[in-house]
Amino acid sequence: MILGLISVATVTSLVTSQQADQLATAARVLAADLRAQQSGAITAQNLKTCTDASAKKIVCENSTAACTDACTSLPPYGIGLHLTKTSSTYDFFGDVDASKNEWKETDATEVIKRRAFASVGGQNVVVDDLITTASQPSIDVAFQRQNGTMVIDGCSGACASPVSLRIVLRHTVSNATTEVDLNSYTGRISIP
Repeated sequence: MILGLISVATVTSLVTSQQADQLATAARVLAADLRAQQSGAITAQNLKTCTDASAKKIVCENSTAACTDACTSLPPYGIGLHLTKTSSTYDFFGDVDASKNEWKETDATEVIKRRAFASVGGQNVVVDDLITTASQPSIDVAFQRQNGTMVIDGCSGACASPVSLRIVLRHTVSNATTEVDLNSYTGRISIP
């Protein structure tokens, strides 16, 4: 009976530890992806782009089906991540057309790729909340080409851009949470 109790306690401890690791991994990957986008913007990293039927530039990293010309590498105006509350995935996007240079993911033609937390070891992890001055249903974090300036929710310059963003991640089984914090003034991306 004593061995049975010890076994149950050990298994419970291992499951709790595994869930904490999944949550921490998801936070580290998200922070690393944000930092990689910031670095890519500073170095003006190119994206594969082409022109679609409406004469707009689109991202053709994943598919050339909508292209009317060759898919070529060009620097985007900005790159970033689009996050949605309660989602277990997020999009990498690039602003490549001058008419859609608003530091937000406007449509699917700007999507570079999609990351799922489960694919990087963050099983059962979702975006629980996106907090600027209040909770947001979705948000875009972009970085301007060459200077790497962080733009939260598509506002840069003189507009009332949110200065900070708190991305709260939650493990759906344990309900434990962790955060990734961003500051647009300093460009800092941190996990407290």
